[in-house]
Amino acid sequence: MLVSYISKNVGYDVTANNRRGKYTFVRYVIANYLLSNTNDSKENIVSYLGISHHSTIYNMILKHNNLLSTNDAEYIIYNDRISKLIKEFTSNNNL
Repeated sequence: MLVSYISKNVGYDVTANNRRGKYTFVRYVIANYLLSNTNDSKENIVSYLGISHHSTIYNMILKHNNLLSTNDAEYIIYNDRISKLIKEFTSNNNL
């Protein structure tokens, strides 16, 4: 549900098999949120995001943390926008 909500609000399917930043950056933020704030298994998280293997989650988290720590301007914009959508979704759904 969260991934669908975010896809609807950004205007494209974030699970699409695409490596452009607007897709991967959104998936990094979602993966970080789900792994850090839910009890979902890595296997469930990869299925939500349309990723083929659960080990990819670790790489996504590393990239998320690296992009934040280096103050990557483009990533920070995506992180802020997607984090806001996650907060909206969780408050609207009492999560």
